[in-house]
Amino acid sequence: MKLLNKQKYFYIDRPISILYIYVHMDFLENLKYARKKAGFTQSQVEELLNIRKLSMKDYETGRLKIPVELALKIANLYKTDLNSLFGKYESIAHSLDLGSINGLWDQKFSNIILLDPIIKAHLENYKEKQLELSLLDIILINFSKSNKKKYAIESAKFMNSLIGIDAKILPSEISLRDSLLNHFDCAKEISKIKIYLEEPYFPDQLHESLYPLPAKHFLLWLLFFLAYFDKEVDFREEKYLEKCAEKLKVTKSNFSFIKDFFQSKELS
Repeated sequence: MKLLNKQKYFYIDRPISILYIYVHMDFLENLKYARKKAGFTQSQVEELLNIRKLSMKDYETGRLKIPVELALKIANLYKTDLNSLFGKYESIAHSLDLGSINGLWDQKFSNIILLDPIIKAHLENYKEKQLELSLLDIILINFSKSNKKKYAIESAKFMNSLIGIDAKILPSEISLRDSLLNHFDCAKEISKIKIYLEEPYFPDQLHESLYPLPAKHFLLWLLFFLAYFDKEVDFREEKYLEKCAEKLKVTKSNFSFIKDFFQSKELS
């Protein structure tokens, strides 16, 4: 039996480590059940995924934490998803949850953002924090409280412009924007930035909170995520994304790296 190389991405909405999944009984039981339902023995899975012998026994009993990347491969092999393994949903057919910043752990994009070389390099410096902090909190870990708030506000302005530029304002998009502001106690700013739903936001000068590369890249991923959410990206959104990358001073190669993921056939 040959495992296809085609990568799939799955939605994760429970609190997890960026690199490892917390061990809990529901997950362990479902992991074993899904393997048997797919018709594999532990040794067959180890051979197909090229992992050491007895690894699956360790993962299924909770002796070892399972890396997220490996969990995604296992879910792919079992023709299931991480929602099912966590016992969250019966199928992956549910609508995307954009109601919180964790919505970035979408079924197709959860793994992709971790492949961004800038973000990945930043995360490597804070491995000890990955069990207690969210992805965004690690990206902004060196920010002062005021700069975290400013980052959220500035990001929300860009988000507003993208949300409104195609004249289709979805409640779920607004919810994601609001969750970002609420995460940093900036809800009172919502009314102040409403104007950017009607006109593009292009600041003459970037605020210092948008200087660090990981922060820039996270914002760009977020904007692409919003643009592709309704699967109908028009030329206005594309142009705005390009101008945002220029304003953020993201290199053309890094911009193309992100853009290519969202335009690939696997994400259609």
